[in-house]
Amino acid sequence: MDTVSLRIDAAEQAAALARALDEGTAAACRDAGLLARAQEPLVRAAIWDAIRRKVDFDLFDWLAEGWTARAALRKLKDEPGPVHHGLGGHAITGVLHPVVTLTIGTAEFTLRFTVTLIADFDAVMLTLAGGRITDFVAGACDVSVQAGYGATPLGAPSKIASFTSPFRHALTPPGLAIP
Repeated sequence: MDTVSLRIDAAEQAAALARALDEGTAAACRDAGLLARAQEPLVRAAIWDAIRRKVDFDLFDWLAEGWTARAALRKLKDEPGPVHHGLGGHAITGVLHPVVTLTIGTAEFTLRFTVTLIADFDAVMLTLAGGRITDFVAGACDVSVQAGYGATPLGAPSKIASFTSPFRHALTPPGLAIP
């Protein structure tokens, strides 16, 4: 499992961290203490920056892996030339578990977050060639994210992108293999 390390210089941020450090190291070792600390605005912002760096990749390439499991595509993967396959409205969900090591002064805490990404498509036309999904054209699409720590959601789901109809996305060559 990959880990993102985040070090906060307590001397540099003393005023902002004083409230969090006053809770005591023992309380911070319990999940509730960690969640309380994650709500501290300075720490929360630094944690989100670390998570964003961890999940910086082509979102649609990653989400499109969900299409490769469709039985209908397996039947088409050996067809010659480009083949187009339409899908109606649907959502694709993916879950990431970035790990952040948070160091405040001499105390170190490991936090494993759950980040759920949801792409809700009106309709999609996939292009298949050589047993791979090479690109797609989609109707309107909304992408949202829901973050959590353990079983506790950290805020409401947030829309992070909205694409108007139609939009085309070429997957990173050579595309996604259909099993």
